Amino acid sequence: MRKLVVIGAAVCVLAAVTVHGRVQDVKLLRPTYHLKDDWTFLVVITYPSWAALGSPSDEEAITKKLYPDYDRFQKEEQRRFEVLDSHWDVPLTPVAPPK
Repeated sequence: MRKLVVIGAAVCVLAAVTVHGRVQDVKLLRPTYHLKDDWTFLVVITYPSWAALGSPSDEEAITKKLYPDYDRFQKEEQRRFEVLDSHWDVPLTPVAPPK
């Protein structure tokens, strides 16, 4: 199991990709305490394997189905990325706590 952390992801599209099996799980997190200015929420995407992460995606077809005005969706997505203060794609590896 591999995780990739993404800030600002299109959660509806991620949920649909999960149903199709390319993504194993999607979790949304926000800080409860000590809110910092550098992030509002976090999306953790869990892929079943590294191969799934790099596999072809049907994301465009899913997006077109969810958002019939695809051109408008793309413009709005572009605008969301333009106003982001920062964005990180960070692969994570689970670490077992010491015993």
